[in-house]
Amino acid sequence: MRPAGFQPPPPSVSQNTKDDGQSTSGLSSGSTNTTSDQEILRTKQVSIGLSICGGLIAIGCLLPWATVFGGLLSINGIDTSDGTVVLILGIVILVAGIYVHPNFGPKRSGYVIALICSALSFLISLVDMINIGSLTAETSLASVGGGLYLCVIGSVGSLILSFVGTFKLRIDGQSSSTQISKNSPPTTFPFVPPKPPPPTDEQVAEMIEQIREDRSSEDS
Repeated sequence: MRPAGFQPPPPSVSQNTKDDGQSTSGLSSGSTNTTSDQEILRTKQVSIGLSICGGLIAIGCLLPWATVFGGLLSINGIDTSDGTVVLILGIVILVAGIYVHPNFGPKRSGYVIALICSALSFLISLVDMINIGSLTAETSLASVGGGLYLCVIGSVGSLILSFVGTFKLRIDGQSSSTQISKNSPPTTFPFVPPKPPPPTDEQVAEMIEQIREDRSSEDS
């Protein structure tokens, strides 16, 4: 039985903020899942784009790189040593695009390989285009073939996508935000202070004595 005038200690703040902590944790988990889904979607888009660009480069090597006599004669990219190299690079880029797909556990090494191959393919195609263009300036019988344009366009696209994948995307199995959410303990807001201990018998006796003194002073 508690004495008259006894004031019990206030309830723990942890009880009042328990629901708030749970709701805050739920919101944090929802936002993390949304971010992870967006990163997976971007990784898929980059992967598909790389595969398409690699396919364009390979197809461009099978098409004419140079035409003479108004298209009566043509030289396909695969007929030259540069075209053979660019074809191999295009196939490597296509395979790298498949390799970095989220379903296969994307690795940054795949983007690095695609970036190097894209840069080499672009340089070789651009140099050949400049050389053939210089010949067309001397005679109107020769012109740059459509296959070489396709190789340059595919190389530029794969160069941009592989750069984004190498330096912009969060990959290596899982996004960093997902790893942080799994490794870090859940946080609650606001801060929950520790629950105060219950009063001892001596403190209760002192409070009762203080109440009696206050009442006696009021009566007098």
